[in-house]
Amino acid sequence: MRKLITVLLIAMCLPAGSQTVITGNRRKVFASGGGGHSFTPIQHVSCGLTTTGPSFNCSLSATAAGSSLLFVCYTLATSQTSSPASTLVGSFSSGGLFYIPNVSTGTTSITITNSSTNATTSCIVAEVAGLTLTVTIDGTPVGAVFLTSGTGNAAIYTGNTTTSNPNDVIIGYLAYTTAITGLTAGTGYTSIGVGSFSGVTATPFLEFKVVSSAGSYNPGVTWTGSSRPKGGTAAFKLQ
Repeated sequence: MRKLITVLLIAMCLPAGSQTVITGNRRKVFASGGGGHSFTPIQHVSCGLTTTGPSFNCSLSATAAGSSLLFVCYTLATSQTSSPASTLVGSFSSGGLFYIPNVSTGTTSITITNSSTNATTSCIVAEVAGLTLTVTIDGTPVGAVFLTSGTGNAAIYTGNTTTSNPNDVIIGYLAYTTAITGLTAGTGYTSIGVGSFSGVTATPFLEFKVVSSAGSYNPGVTWTGSSRPKGGTAAFKLQ
């Protein structure tokens, strides 16, 4: 019998002009059905930067030993780095998807540094379980620039990636300079969360799908309205 555990998130964002907003909590395990492999989105927080910087902190209380952190930011800076060191999995001109594997339990603070000061930034940081304990990316990540969209109820794809490993999780990510309403994951994908930082209209987003066969994958995202967002796709091997 599984017990539902309430998780206390310790979230803060420094310096002045930035903050962290708790926007998620513990979720159930999503299994692929292929050899018992699974992927668990545990929690996520939002953080960002308004007019100060170039560095700011995002903190959360990691709950699972050996879990990983995925974070995606939209920023007016041309590049970003982090401490502890992260792997830039996929990038676009104003941000990208970063990965820190095998974190310890307890409060984990990420210092994100933009390449320039006064670079408005909005990020979502997610703790997830099920990824390998070292950085193991399958296939070639896609870091898209502006993606094509329609009008009205727009739907876009984050970019096609081809895998060779049978047991992966496919991550789609998205960020846009304005707040997007009605944002939902593509067919067969599940939302990890949407970032929301006070004072910054950008909307970072993460979604996933656990797969049990190698192939080509191109996550979709749907929202209300028309826009040209930025995003990408990456595949990670599961334990």
